[in-house]
Formats: sequence, C-alpha cells, structure tokens
Amino acid sequence: MNSYSSTSRALACLARWSSGLARSRSVVIHLVSESKELTLAVITIIGFDHNGIIITAGGGPNHEAIGFRFWNETGGFVQYARHR
Repeated sequence: MNSYSSTSRALACLARWSSGLARSRSVVIHLVSESKELTLAVITIIGFDHNGIIITAGGGPNHEAIGFRFWNETGGFVQYARHR
C-alpha cells in the first residue's frame, strides 16, 4: 500500500499548481511593467524630439528661430549663394 493518502496527494498537487500559478503571475506582472516602461521611454523620446523642433523653429520664450539664425548669411558659402 502507498504511504501517501489521497488527501495528501491532492494537497501536494494543489501546492505545486499554486506555486506555478504564482510564478506565472510574477512573469506576467514583470512583462506588463516592462511594456509600460518601454511605452514611457518611447513617448519621452518622441516628446523631446518634438520640443527640440519647436524650440529650434522659434517656439522658445524669446521667439528666436535658433536653427535658422544664419539662413541669410550662410558663412563660408556666401560667395556661392549670392551670385545673382
């Protein structure tokens, strides 16, 4: 005869099942947190790029277009740009 009763077998099976369920829950929680962090990182990068373009085009507090400051005076290429 077996030394384990059917009740102890059922309890052992339940313990294995619940520990497996806890591990799978922790994996799911980890994956959800990773996806939220990735989403936040992508939104942050897009926001920084968007703000950089706006500030470069003159959307800053002094309304100066930083990226186009030397558009009319092109520096080393002046002799090529003004030969009308």
